[in-house]
Amino acid sequence: MSTPIQPGEVGRLREDSLAAAGEYTALAAVASRREGDRALQLLAGRCDDATAFTWWWALVRQSADRFSTANQLARRVAVPDTLTEAVTAHVLEKLTQHERQYRSAAAGSRAEILRRLDPSVPWVVSLAREVVRDPAERTAAVVEAALDILGASRRPEDRAAVFDLANQQNYSKRGGVLARLSDPIEAEEARRIVEAIADMRGRGAERTDWEPVARLLRRIPAEVATEFLAEPFRHGTGRQTLLEAGLVTSLGAERLREVLTGLTEPAVAEELLQRAASELPQDDVAAFSAWAHDRYPAAACAGFRVRLARGLQSAHLRGEERRRQALDGLWASALAGHDADAIADELVAASGTADLVERAVDVDSDRAARQLGAVAAGMLAVDPRTADEARVGQLVADTARAARALSPHLAPHYFAGLVRAATGTPAMTMLHGDLLDAVLEDGDTIAAFAAEGGLTVLTAHAARTPDHAAAVLLAARAHLSAEDANALLGIHTGRQERRRPSDPQTETPPAGVDWTTSDRETYLQILEVANAWPEAVFGVLSRALAALDEPEARHPTAEVLRALLAHAEAHALADHLGQDTTGHIRRLLTKQRDPEVLRATYRWIRRLDLDADGADLGRAQLVLAADISRGDRDPDLRALRMELAERHAQLAQNLALDTEQRIAYLRTAADLDAASARAAAVLLASSPTTEIRLAAAGVLAETAGSPDEHGTLADLVAAEDHAEVAELLQAALHRLASGDAGEALRNLAELLDLPTTGLDPDVLIPDPTHRDRFAKWVDMARARSANSHDPGAFIEAAINVADQMVDLAVIAAHDAGQPVALKTAQVDALRSNTANRPEAGALVTQQQRLQLFPWFQTVAALRQKRAAHPSRIGTTAPPHFVPDDVVVARGLLRDITAGWIEDMHKHAQEGGPVRDDRAAGAAAPG
Repeated sequence: MSTPIQPGEVGRLREDSLAAAGEYTALAAVASRREGDRALQLLAGRCDDATAFTWWWALVRQSADRFSTANQLARRVAVPDTLTEAVTAHVLEKLTQHERQYRSAAAGSRAEILRRLDPSVPWVVSLAREVVRDPAERTAAVVEAALDILGASRRPEDRAAVFDLANQQNYSKRGGVLARLSDPIEAEEARRIVEAIADMRGRGAERTDWEPVARLLRRIPAEVATEFLAEPFRHGTGRQTLLEAGLVTSLGAERLREVLTGLTEPAVAEELLQRAASELPQDDVAAFSAWAHDRYPAAACAGFRVRLARGLQSAHLRGEERRRQALDGLWASALAGHDADAIADELVAASGTADLVERAVDVDSDRAARQLGAVAAGMLAVDPRTADEARVGQLVADTARAARALSPHLAPHYFAGLVRAATGTPAMTMLHGDLLDAVLEDGDTIAAFAAEGGLTVLTAHAARTPDHAAAVLLAARAHLSAEDANALLGIHTGRQERRRPSDPQTETPPAGVDWTTSDRETYLQILEVANAWPEAVFGVLSRALAALDEPEARHPTAEVLRALLAHAEAHALADHLGQDTTGHIRRLLTKQRDPEVLRATYRWIRRLDLDADGADLGRAQLVLAADISRGDRDPDLRALRMELAERHAQLAQNLALDTEQRIAYLRTAADLDAASARAAAVLLASSPTTEIRLAAAGVLAETAGSPDEHGTLADLVAAEDHAEVAELLQAALHRLASGDAGEALRNLAELLDLPTTGLDPDVLIPDPTHRDRFAKWVDMARARSANSHDPGAFIEAAINVADQMVDLAVIAAHDAGQPVALKTAQVDALRSNTANRPEAGALVTQQQRLQLFPWFQTVAALRQKRAAHPSRIGTTAPPHFVPDDVVVARGLLRDITAGWIEDMHKHAQEGGPVRDDRAAGAAAPG
């Protein structure tokens, strides 16, 4: 409320003072004068007061030219209710023809007045709707003001009026209309907006038409904006015009991230990223670059790296701050990237390897660790010819320190990135020393390093230390080549060792790992790895077997040998060890006691000499010597010996071989097993080649035969025209059957390794009727003694010989007056060997006779092996004899024969006088 003007307050009558004091009536009075334009303008500026607006409205209505002061109206005018109709009529007044060509002040005021009306007042909203119903009769400014009022409304019908007007416009102009809608714009409404402007994508528009659309895309929900941008822009340069219209600037960094997150079209994202790299504010670039590198290929983010790199040369007042900001941005982008291309060359140039350690402390993801490794590779990629030794050493040391500064689980990723980026660059020559030692500290790191192509340098380094070699073999097994495995196992194939210029000179090749440098369990695991490459298995096996000739400290354990031989067998071990094969087999046969190792050795020999086309004479002698040294106690070795005998006997009959070879095979067969050699010799004795007949006849003469061969040998003797061969065949024929009882006794003594003295038939076999039968079974035992294929045949012959000795001893004791617990008739039945005679089994078990003849117990033991019995007493299993049973039976028969000879001499002396020479010749059996 105004106050009366007092004397001395004339200054209050000034126009601006009146306006400030709210003296609107006085101000209007001043404005009513012709020169009152200044007062009218001041009055317009106070029209947020209804009184001021009433006076202003009255004055401008008096003179239409004074409507030009509408530009000075207050931001929000207060229209009294009494003037709403007048104001409405003024605003709705249509343009005259003259006003269309020459815009009057009154016409220009309509938009200014409408823009300053309160958009929340119902009559104002109604006024705006009236304006847009007939936009052709209004100025563009009036229509825009009305759209602002309607767009600010939250009533659907008011906002719909904006859409209605937009749809009446050319498709390229609709964005400007729809941009008048106020926030918030919900998803449904946003979809109506993009539907209205959709034609702009396919039919094109000017940059000025896209500008309001760019602003709209910031204001509508991100998913709707993303859908709009993702659709094809088929006109001209596509999205280029929209981007040039300031889309990225309008969106801003945060909204742009939201839009890009929803985009699934790489090409669209790349366009937005390229524009963002040049248009985002400098303070947003570093963070946005790191975000983009985390999600997109390095190529799509190249613009960010370029812009950040420019900051490294900043000459701005904040230059040092800018450079630090740029460097941090490049680091963040590099560590967030997916590959080495995300690392700017400027970053590598501006940083040092010491920075790697600093940055490693904060690395917390696999990808960042890989990228850090790629940065390290860039820093290591210096030309070693131009870098001094100290600098090279520092680079390598810092790179290793960075690896150790990482969390342990990130080290594999660091080295994977390093090797991947270093491949094909000078950085590969820097991978040595402490850097490789850092790799070798962890199995996962070794595997990652190897997987990326670093195995060559790692192998050359690790092979020098057994522990390192073992670690690489176990951790990088999936990436090893045969050459790598050989180097790590210390197998030197003769190829020159791979060496980098930076490696120190070595006088000896890498040692690798062996059974003496690793614990047993670890080494067995290493052998499992080596099993992937036959050459590695054979190489290690050769080293291990050669070590058996060295001091025991160098010998591989039985477990190692078993594993090696098993792996070698899996790779069809035969002559893969070359000229040293026989020497290796000799070492196994003579220096190993482990049954499994020996059985594997036997299988190896079988593969070499039984499965192959030929057979080695030297190995056969090794087998023979081994069997003899083991005293026939190894049934597997004995079986191998017999099989080799058969093999050599077969080769002796091979007509494709030369004479010397066949003779050598025959003689070796005779050494191994007389029966196999004799079977072949019988056939070879009719060969047309004299040398072969001579060798065959020698075998026949030196080995025991069967009486069944008598006819064959007799025919050979009759047909032979070579004196030496005939003599040998005659000797063989003579060996088939003893000429008389005396010869039979001597042959028996020779068979059993007993003394040949004191063997007078008159003492030992007094009754001539017993001599032929005795000679027959002695000859049968001799013939069967070498038959390892049927041990029961010899046992049966030995039992028959022993039974006759029992009969002869009982008869001699009875005749000498000894109590043999038999009646005379029973003894006579023994003499005549009639059917009612006592059984031999009963004779050797009677207690009185056991006291008289202690060796009867041995006869009983021998009879227990009788093959004629279906099974031994106490079991239902049928008897099964092996070569060992022949050895046992021969020993029993020797003891029986010695006891028999002694007793026969004793009873002969008791029964009557014995010739002196006969008594003197009797010897105690051994």
